[in-house]
Amino acid sequence: MTEIRLEDEEIFMDIGEVLKETGMEHAAITKINGGRDSSVWKVQWAGKEYALRMLPSKRSGQFLQEQKIMEWALEAGLPVPAVRLVKRCGESVIMLLDWAEGKTILEELILHPGRGESLGQSFGAAHAAIHKCAFPFELALNWIAPRSKEEEVISERIMLEGEEKALLHMDFHPLNVMTDGEKITAILDWTNCSVGDPRYDTARTYSIFKLVEGDVSKYGLDPAALHTFQHGWREGYEKESARSLVFPDLYTDWAGQRLADEWRGELPAEQLARIIQRIGASPSF
Repeated sequence: MTEIRLEDEEIFMDIGEVLKETGMEHAAITKINGGRDSSVWKVQWAGKEYALRMLPSKRSGQFLQEQKIMEWALEAGLPVPAVRLVKRCGESVIMLLDWAEGKTILEELILHPGRGESLGQSFGAAHAAIHKCAFPFELALNWIAPRSKEEEVISERIMLEGEEKALLHMDFHPLNVMTDGEKITAILDWTNCSVGDPRYDTARTYSIFKLVEGDVSKYGLDPAALHTFQHGWREGYEKESARSLVFPDLYTDWAGQRLADEWRGELPAEQLARIIQRIGASPSF
């Protein structure tokens, strides 16, 4: 089998060797495209379906923290797949979790653009449900911690103004939320999970929408459907949380800085500047 690479310097074990180490050598597997952080496989074994994620072993702490968060979130009633195993396998570490039923919100929105508002409402309600959870322990990794001088200045100003503390997903977007067409069936990818003011999380989601808006054809999206979906997100969030979905400048400034940090070098400078400008503008739904 060919070698799996997440990044050029991060080499993984052969998936066949991983399955052998975990006793699943006869499993049927399918490579899942689109995982930016980890290599992802669908595994069919012993009559059940699982997702297998793989990282270099030096990043095992990430999976161990995600496991702790997801186990707690599941107990709190959030729709989160059960984690069945976290294990080092040579140069890799794997996480095996239940396969999430349904389609991604993005797939459902592409197939049924006329349902943009109702899908958005379900999406928003699920987002608010995360923020209603009072997280009971400290996290070893904090994704919202400043990465630059600019972010540090913004974060200090946020702290001076006072902030709430809640569980934050920090990668809540239509590819990480699953639906059966009626309800949310799973919230995936808790890699960036943090504790802080919910407005970090909502501004982060808003920044991802602004990233997508510039090239909706790439995702096969109807621009009108995306707009009504965002409107539904706001309605669903506000109804579930009983608070306004607003983005004070401090939070949109932070979201813009973080997006710039992530995409610098991957997008042309002029395109990235336009996206950052859209993030900083007054939110419109």
